Amino acid sequence: MRIAAAILVLFALSPAGAQWQRVSVPSGQSKAPNTPHPLAYFLHFSPERNINSSLCLGCKTDTGRKVTIADYAVKSSQRLIGESFGRKIIEVDLTFDIKPGSAMSQLRREWKRQSRASFEDLTLAEWQSIVMQSAPNLYRELYFSSNPPSNSIPPVEAGIMDIEGVPLLAVRETYGRWCAEGYWVLNRNGPSLLDFSPVQNAITDISPPNTKAIQTGCWALSISNLEVNAPVQEVPPKCAACGVLGTAVVKFKIENDRAIPVSSVFEPSASVFEPSAPK
Repeated sequence: MRIAAAILVLFALSPAGAQWQRVSVPSGQSKAPNTPHPLAYFLHFSPERNINSSLCLGCKTDTGRKVTIADYAVKSSQRLIGESFGRKIIEVDLTFDIKPGSAMSQLRREWKRQSRASFEDLTLAEWQSIVMQSAPNLYRELYFSSNPPSNSIPPVEAGIMDIEGVPLLAVRETYGRWCAEGYWVLNRNGPSLLDFSPVQNAITDISPPNTKAIQTGCWALSISNLEVNAPVQEVPPKCAACGVLGTAVVKFKIENDRAIPVSSVFEPSASVFEPSAPK
């Protein structure tokens, strides 16, 4: 299941000038063209957006029945996040309820019998989108998260922030140590995905040799304070928690659609955890 992987990711890394660029979870970038559509398009199922097979379409039961979209009762909802330069920004949620007697219902019973585990407490499959108006009655998708049934689906937190005079659309979803996010600079010409590569380069420059930053976004990033506190670990580490040598601290400013470092320092750890020798 999705939450079991405890993946730590930052999807806001992009080339400068990435206007109207979309972030897709969990694949990183959707293969479907990010073309304008009426809002109704996002309020219904579309096969080209089923990028990670979260609905198991085409899966077959032991008796040969094939799962189709007709196996689901699709429900939609929408929420206005705000407006920027006259463009509406809307969150759209789709949930997929399995119909009784469907092939998907039969398939879930087979999974339960084979794994001897209960699937009754799993949430529904859900698609969560952030779309922005690109023209009258047309919208383009900026963020898309497709969740398979799981024990918990992280809510998408989205809002418009003012960061030292820069309007920013911030989107983040977290569950435990799993995280995904995206940040767009808002201007009259449309949103541009914030490019964090200069900050990444600064972290690399100040880190000791043969190390890597464990995380540079999500819980390591304070977008409101314009600061990244990235823990730096030796490579290869002796264990997941071993060899953290210190923290790369980078303060930055937002210039056009790039995060530009204004100061950077490596702060060594007071002590480095190492596993005990076997007795």
